[in-house]
Amino acid sequence: MLLRLIFWALIFYLIYKTINKYFGPPETRDSVRDRKNKEPKIELRDSDIEDISFREIKDKKKE
Repeated sequence: MLLRLIFWALIFYLIYKTINKYFGPPETRDSVRDRKNKEPKIELRDSDIEDISFREIKDKKKE
């Protein structure tokens, strides 16, 4: 009798989890701890970074 109760409780729990997964609200991830291990660290030296000069582009419609 106890095994039947445990069996049916497990069945209803799995059905509940399955329905909740597909019809419930989506899971939100509040942390990005997992990304730290997946992305390699970028190591840049000062000589790897160069300054660039910009020039202003004039809009022909306003003239």
